[in-house]
Amino acid sequence: MKRPAQTLLALVAALGFSAAQADAVNFAAVTASANVNTPDYAHDGVFPAEWTDWTTTTAWWTGFDESMVFEFDQVYVLTHYDVSLDNNDSYEIQFSLDGTTWGLSGAPVDLSIGAGEGNVGYGMDTFSGDIASIRAKYARVMAVGGDGYNSVGELSFNAAPVPEPETYALMLAGLGLVGFAARRRARD
Repeated sequence: MKRPAQTLLALVAALGFSAAQADAVNFAAVTASANVNTPDYAHDGVFPAEWTDWTTTTAWWTGFDESMVFEFDQVYVLTHYDVSLDNNDSYEIQFSLDGTTWGLSGAPVDLSIGAGEGNVGYGMDTFSGDIASIRAKYARVMAVGGDGYNSVGELSFNAAPVPEPETYALMLAGLGLVGFAARRRARD
């Protein structure tokens, strides 16, 4: 039979582990500048098939003055990305904690995907990669080069959520109880 202190320590460890597990990032809102068509396709959970036309089931626009901002439901430590983009254009993805100051990796651009870097020669292409643990609440996607016919088919991130202060308080309280029980046991 486990002792109460061991049970409490296991509970505290489980709480800490669940707060740090990598998970899919949830979006609270996605906003697009005025000339982005069908922006909901960029976060509907469906990646368009590769080679799909750039205006089919995608958020699309022409020119280089548009952007899409993805707000997360909380602050995350981003570890991986998957994005579907029109293959013959170049894109930048920037991250922010407050939605106004962009570029958290120490550079103005956190992630660049160049025209023609993907696996297909036409239409939508899916890009994936790891991110160097960037802590963010927002991501912004912009087209910065190519033929000016741009689209985002889907954007998703994997991340470890940043524990809320209440989680830390609960873990500290649990550790305090474990210490108290150990001290009490030592006196007995």
